[in-house]
Amino acid sequence: MSKIHKKTCLILRINDYKDNKSIIKALSKNEGLINFSASGFKKYSSRLHGKIQKLTLIDGIFYESANTHLKLSSIESHSTISPITSLQEFQSQQKLCFIAEKINDSLTSNLIIEILEQAKQLEIHKTLHIYLIKILQEQTLIEIDSKIHKANYFYLDSNGVINNNQGIQKISLNTLKTIQYIKNNPIKTCLKLVINTQIQNEIEDYFKNILEIKLNVLIDFRNFNNVFDTI
Repeated sequence: MSKIHKKTCLILRINDYKDNKSIIKALSKNEGLINFSASGFKKYSSRLHGKIQKLTLIDGIFYESANTHLKLSSIESHSTISPITSLQEFQSQQKLCFIAEKINDSLTSNLIIEILEQAKQLEIHKTLHIYLIKILQEQTLIEIDSKIHKANYFYLDSNGVINNNQGIQKISLNTLKTIQYIKNNPIKTCLKLVINTQIQNEIEDYFKNILEIKLNVLIDFRNFNNVFDTI
């Protein structure tokens, strides 16, 4: 006998299977990464048409069969982010989906969904720095030397600590201020923060380095700078 579940999910990837059926990878609140199947949603006559797209947030009803396979039955509500209008936005969406798959515990999943719910009217490239810092904060990975003193530049050492000495990454004062601001303020307040390309790049490098040092997770954002590598 099939079990019925209601889940809030953020759709990450849609892979065509057969007979108008697709296998979908998504983040689920309180569960992390899940896979489910959905059929017929590409047909104009389908009640699911237009509701299943990348980075769409859905409240769905699912059937679980005897072999624990999940199948989407219906969608009670859905919301989408702003459409892609630039290569930069496409790259940022690819980065967020990749991160969500790499770090897919329930805490991170809920955090990503929470930020998206509050920032869905903004393009991802304008908010990606908030996702990165809030994820590190959720994982308690941000560490700043207690003896740090004011300077124009700081460094990330091989233990993942921001300090005044030499390290594997150079971090500007404005970038450190941005990290601290996002860390110490609620998401709604952080959405008002506007940063430049240098700060965004330094935060992405910081995120990548921290994951490698602390969690042994390898993420190379340079792979997403070429659109042809991500299609």
